[in-house]
Amino acid sequence: MNFKICLVLSLFICSSFAGFLPFPYQQWDSRWKDTLIGFGNKTIGQDGSLLVSLASLAAGEGIFYKGWLFTPNSMNDWLKLNKGFVHDDQIVMDSLTPLGLEYVGTSTNINEIVRALANGKVMIAKLKAGYYAPVFCIASGAIVVMDPTKDGNYMYVFDVIESIAIYKWNP
Repeated sequence: MNFKICLVLSLFICSSFAGFLPFPYQQWDSRWKDTLIGFGNKTIGQDGSLLVSLASLAAGEGIFYKGWLFTPNSMNDWLKLNKGFVHDDQIVMDSLTPLGLEYVGTSTNINEIVRALANGKVMIAKLKAGYYAPVFCIASGAIVVMDPTKDGNYMYVFDVIESIAIYKWNP
């Protein structure tokens, strides 16, 4: 699914919400699927859902690195240069503060999530399936995320959320 189709589908699904649209990156993209995460042994294709979600959020916000919108590769490089990894490949979320990403809190309450989205917050859902995905709207009472693990299926509606971390951008 290309970006234009994804955008139209996103706007259709979330037609009642004028919210945030993460850039539609996926883990298995040939441009970065074999890139090692941080200083570890796992690749973006194997275990990069959080890294891909962060790059999707940054690119969706229009944040640039070396003159280009963030990609999973450039987010990985930026994190390596800015003490963004511990235990070789675990992302330190506080390391993103220089980019303007500020942690607000964690929630599973749908009303809090709707309020946060309406107030321009960005979110990353930790799914019970064991991976992460950026949230961009609520549609028909369900949380809609951009699934970075699905090849060609950027949009998916989940009701199996473990928790949602809420952030705000302060560029």
